[in-house]
Amino acid sequence: MTTNAEIVSRVLNGLKLLNKDELISKRYVLNIAEKNAEFLISHKLRDKSLFRETNVYSSVKCFELEKKDVYTCGVIEFHSCNKVMRSKKRLPDLIFSRYGAGLRQVTPIDFMSDEEFYPATLAQFKRNRRRVRVQEDSKNYYVKDNYVYIPESDVRAIALELIVVNTFKLSEIDSEFTKGCKSAWEYEFKCPDKLSDTVIQKTIQEVAVGRGIPKDENPNMSENLKSRT
Repeated sequence: MTTNAEIVSRVLNGLKLLNKDELISKRYVLNIAEKNAEFLISHKLRDKSLFRETNVYSSVKCFELEKKDVYTCGVIEFHSCNKVMRSKKRLPDLIFSRYGAGLRQVTPIDFMSDEEFYPATLAQFKRNRRRVRVQEDSKNYYVKDNYVYIPESDVRAIALELIVVNTFKLSEIDSEFTKGCKSAWEYEFKCPDKLSDTVIQKTIQEVAVGRGIPKDENPNMSENLKSRT
């Protein structure tokens, strides 16, 4: 497991600033590393090569929903529903690709059932509502403004798996992630191993350019040799 602190340390070490990192905000470095990881993961989601890597997903065991008025729930498409459930909290920003969000395995946990909810767009929901039989609506979930919506259902809590690079963000939606009184730097930085080195190198380059750090023309030189040139 790689932590947020370890990712930042590797970047700063790559910049030869580990012993004087007061010049660069660690939070700044972490934010750039997150964005780079999310960008690369999004591309991997597009070619569907990440679905076999279960270690990139985090599990939220209890994500609560509440019943909302269909006319005030914030989604016009649900005005024709009999009922709609919406998550009490927003999800962290999701990683999207043309195949949808980095979210999967959405299942109810408040009653005995093998049922699973499947992702759909609001355009698909509108098409489904035109059908004579609309029972399928209760098997779909929709994400808008980082809220999870499930129409025509009474489900009160769901379990789900999602991709969040900085898992500290999950502590805001699931108490399981707050156990142990960890600092934000001790949380896992979730990135596939095959992408980690690329994320670090891209972050080093971006931070160096942003801070105007001169490029090391001879990275194999020791610090003693550099001081003599």
